[in-house]
Amino acid sequence: MELIGLKVVHKTFKNGVITGHQGNIIIVKFKENGNEMKFLYPDCFKTYLTLENSNAIEKVKFDTASKIEQEKIKKENERIQRENNRIISEMNRSKTKGSVVKDTPVIRFKSYNEFCDHYSQKIASEVAFLRRNGGKRITVYDGRYLSRQGLRFSYEFDTDTELNYPDGTQITLYVSLKKDSVQGEVEVKGILENCSEFTVIISTDADLGHSEDTEISSLEFSVESWRLLNTLNERLVLLRNKNNYIADALVTQGFNQIEYGAKLSTGQETAVDMTLKQPITFIWGPPGSGKTETLAKIAIQHIKKGNKILMLSYSNVSVDAAIQRVFKLFPQSNLGDILRYGYPKDNDINESQFKSSFNFALYLCPELVKKRKDLMNESKKYGKTDPKRKEISKKIREIREALAEKEIDSIKKARFVATTVSKAVVDKKLTEIPFDVVIFDEASMSYIPQIIFGASLAKKHFVCMGDYCQLPPIVQGDRSESLSVDIFRYCGISDAVERNCGHKWLCMLDIQYRMHPEIANFASVTMYHGLLKTASGIKEKRDEIQEAVPELKKAYGIADLSYMMSTCIPMKDHSRVNILSAFISFALAERAYNNGFNVGIIAPYTSQAGLLNSMALDMAEKIGEKRTIPCATVHQFQGSEQDVIVYDATDCYRQTYPGILLTSTKDNYANKLFNVAMTRARGKFVAVTNAKYMIDKGVKTNLMFGQLISKSRVESGVDGYSLEYFKTDVDSCLKFYRQANAGDAFLDDISAANKLVYIDIPDKPMNDTAFYEKLIRIIDEKKKNNVKVVIRAEKRSSLPLSIRSIAIEHSFSMNPVAVIDKSVTWYGMPWSEAVFKTENGSIQTKFHPIIRFAGRKASRKIYGLLEMNKTTDESVELLDEEEPNTLAQYILKHEKCPICNKPMQMKKSKSGKFFLSCTGYPACTQTSFLSVDLVEEYLYVPKPDGSKVLVARCKCNKCDTSLEAKLGQYGLYIQCCGLNRHKYKPDEI
Repeated sequence: MELIGLKVVHKTFKNGVITGHQGNIIIVKFKENGNEMKFLYPDCFKTYLTLENSNAIEKVKFDTASKIEQEKIKKENERIQRENNRIISEMNRSKTKGSVVKDTPVIRFKSYNEFCDHYSQKIASEVAFLRRNGGKRITVYDGRYLSRQGLRFSYEFDTDTELNYPDGTQITLYVSLKKDSVQGEVEVKGILENCSEFTVIISTDADLGHSEDTEISSLEFSVESWRLLNTLNERLVLLRNKNNYIADALVTQGFNQIEYGAKLSTGQETAVDMTLKQPITFIWGPPGSGKTETLAKIAIQHIKKGNKILMLSYSNVSVDAAIQRVFKLFPQSNLGDILRYGYPKDNDINESQFKSSFNFALYLCPELVKKRKDLMNESKKYGKTDPKRKEISKKIREIREALAEKEIDSIKKARFVATTVSKAVVDKKLTEIPFDVVIFDEASMSYIPQIIFGASLAKKHFVCMGDYCQLPPIVQGDRSESLSVDIFRYCGISDAVERNCGHKWLCMLDIQYRMHPEIANFASVTMYHGLLKTASGIKEKRDEIQEAVPELKKAYGIADLSYMMSTCIPMKDHSRVNILSAFISFALAERAYNNGFNVGIIAPYTSQAGLLNSMALDMAEKIGEKRTIPCATVHQFQGSEQDVIVYDATDCYRQTYPGILLTSTKDNYANKLFNVAMTRARGKFVAVTNAKYMIDKGVKTNLMFGQLISKSRVESGVDGYSLEYFKTDVDSCLKFYRQANAGDAFLDDISAANKLVYIDIPDKPMNDTAFYEKLIRIIDEKKKNNVKVVIRAEKRSSLPLSIRSIAIEHSFSMNPVAVIDKSVTWYGMPWSEAVFKTENGSIQTKFHPIIRFAGRKASRKIYGLLEMNKTTDESVELLDEEEPNTLAQYILKHEKCPICNKPMQMKKSKSGKFFLSCTGYPACTQTSFLSVDLVEEYLYVPKPDGSKVLVARCKCNKCDTSLEAKLGQYGLYIQCCGLNRHKYKPDEI
């Protein structure tokens, strides 16, 4: 029977017509989308298609009954189904117009030169982006001298914001020097040796002080990360002419090494053996699987074989750990066989004569060291312009050069040399030394060109170590996206694991020794395909850590902020902050810390991490310690571990959706970040989050975070009942209050204020007349004593009448927060009954934590994050019964737009100048200057009897004299007529 032309019906694609029939294949064209699809005949009529013609149906039944080889049908059907799935997938992508997130494509190359051409362009693109968007000055504080190596001095500084730059990034320091009684700024080159939490270590040739009591109040520098990439590009050009079969194989042969049907190689001993027998070995080391131990064992075996090894890594911390482990496992090594080249962060390496290459050079040349010291003491006897001092300086430089040569000579003779990849790229002397073996650690965080460069330095063996399920390379430019692909994916390693196959180059370290089995099993199932196992005896060692947060019975779970006023606020730099979430996270962490455990707090956003870090510094100051609880984003925690990790998810209501740091599926990005966070915990992991928000916003269970929420809400969660009145230590900066006794304590703090009180009241404050009457009386008293009091409301019309007249309306007033003298912060006071309005209705607030935090650093941070200095009234209308009480309200009532006749409002520009803007914006964009006459019109009003005599509407609250408007160099301001000429801004009257 002829099938062509028959009409068919598909369950998904509806009506179609058979347009072709070849053997056991029919082709159907569907009317709705115009696509042609292939089906296996007659099997397709059992599952996919039905025929409209009854005679044809009988024919199909007959054909179906015929004997066809079942195995052939099965295989062919699977092949056709794959092709159809591809078509369906393409249709779905076209329908969503790009909303489907795609992984970064992997471009593989047939030749080394093609690889160099491509990545040279991508690096140049990233350089261009960094140069365009870089150059901003960064200020660091409280500098401390650390150490000196030859000509270079190292210093540690605190930072206001978390910095994420590769170790070895070049910077320019702006140093203020005094010469001939004139203060001037000098630019000095330096290196950003390390960024961790909210501290940085800088090395420079400039002597900023080199004694133990050296203190540097502040320092400015700009980052030039593009310089390192420029140098890497230069190395790629040179590699074109360098015939290295290992680098060439990495570029062209990786994907061909997948072994279909073979098992994955596993275990530390297998890994060591593979590195001895084959030119290229990849070692996949999940968290806690003994990667550093394996690295040391590999190095020792190659040393015993007579090979010379170079170990490279992304960070100084990893390099230091490798040196220390090799020394520990190979104590019988000769002096100078194992050397750390470059800047060590580890104090033990810094102080050892034999572990760092520079110190070893000093050890070998005691006569030069003594001579240099004598010359330096002698130079102090002469003035700076004395010829004898210049002669001595020349001799000192010659000695330093001799020591530098001795250091390189020591590196040439050493059997194991460890340094950062940044140091290797920049230092030409290192690349001229022949190495038999190169071990590259933390490879998943490094750019592929960096790894290929490292591999090109190896003559016999290249060992690539890392975990592609953790942090990927950081790429900022839009046109340099392929730099974000990691070497494991490029070489087909991740593809092999996904397909449950082996890979000739790959060995997995499949036993972990760090985490409680419950944490490890969760990570294993969600990220490691169930391949990661836990060593025996680990559960017993980690069980006691579970008591760090006794409310949470399992090793992992959530502290649920559902039905609390947990509000997430966006920052200008696209970061986010959640005040309540930070307080709850810190309370949990502090509990564990006081129980004797090591604790870390991780947040996805730098602003939230900065707030938490401020709390930790306040805590440390109160108990007399330098550091207590490390708080940072996940990038700063890579490679570290703690007994307890508290993860502050931050995202919550007032944000339309959670941020990409929690939800991005591109290149599995969010899962990688969360995997790093969770696997830092040895025995306890607590995620602080609003589970209802996350579920309402559709956080998927294909995300590790989504699965944690789903499991924890049933098995292991701490809810609002436990968190509302959380018990803290007597000496804690934090204290949780019950509503009954919170009001008096709050008012007592305001009564004790000396300088300023800032109160934010979100929508729907509590209806407590007595409380607000007391508050008004206290505020009036404070103002008489020159205490600045600002009350901001999200909506002034919702405030009690008693306080409405002294409040302003401001969009940032989304939290019930008060900051007093920038030293005490209250959350939950004044009490608010606000609800969250969502697309599905309103969510009632059931739990009302009231928290007091005493600490200057955190209070100042909150004051800045909530922009409490912004006191311009954003009201766009006055209530009928309301008289203007501020200049902003007066303008709103009396000034009309000359274009559309709508009220004008007072606004503040980014530069701090005040102007008038139409409330009809954006339909009307009319603006005008704030004039002296208009302010004077507000300041003075006629007497009520109608006479022409003017009386002051308001006076100076410091000396009770009249006010007058002035126009100065920086715009309009208000000044009192008293002797001290107190000045005010327009939003302060």
